Amino acid sequence: MEYDLIIKQQNLKYLQKMKIICYENIGNLGFNVLFLASELQISERQLYRVTQKLTGLSPNKYIREIKLQVARDILKSGNYNSILEVANKVGFIRKDYFLKLYRARFGGISKNKKNLVEKTEL
Repeated sequence: MEYDLIIKQQNLKYLQKMKIICYENIGNLGFNVLFLASELQISERQLYRVTQKLTGLSPNKYIREIKLQVARDILKSGNYNSILEVANKVGFIRKDYFLKLYRARFGGISKNKKNLVEKTEL
């Protein structure tokens, strides 16, 4: 029983560290799975196994989810001039690719900045 609690605490710490690294590098165009694995000092394969086990997502999908969550927060705040600006802030180069992913995840972007369609959070 105590062992399970220690494992859960370790998993929470690992997830927290992974999330912090993602947030710190959100706009970095070179931020990818290899970079994340390097920062966590584990192999890409180990990163895949652990991330899949703890989140149900591959590392790529986890990074993408963090980026989309941050983009949604920016869009909800209304503190932006263009969708391209938001896309660039969260590490996407192409606006059309960002919009495709955002629409698939959250259902779309309203013309009214404060009226965004949402689904669920990470």
